[in-house]
Amino acid sequence: MRLAQLRASAASSLVNLSKGTTSTRASG
Repeated sequence: MRLAQLRASAASSLVNLSKGTTSTRASG
């Protein structure tokens, strides 16, 4: 995996946590 992809994944995870959604959807 590329660092950019990992960072994007981490960012989306933080967004999901902030929204309160525990659904982990792998996009890409």
